[in-house]
Amino acid sequence: MSKIEVLWDVGKWNHVRNRLPKGTWSKTHPHLSEEVLIVNSAGINIGHYNRKDETWYVGEPAKLCWIDKITHWMELPENPNA
Repeated sequence: MSKIEVLWDVGKWNHVRNRLPKGTWSKTHPHLSEEVLIVNSAGINIGHYNRKDETWYVGEPAKLCWIDKITHWMELPENPNA
């Protein structure tokens, strides 16, 4: 399956009303989820869910940028080069 096919595999996307990411970004940021793919009307991005304030962010924890109207998220596919 190509990278594009993975991104558009509807069965892999979770609606935010049904399920939220549970993992943790790091020990110093336990309230942030692991990095996941997120989608809104602007497109697809990599972001985190903040369980503390129930919002979505993109960027590094020190420079997080709030992002609005996330509808779906998906775990990142495995890195084929790892």
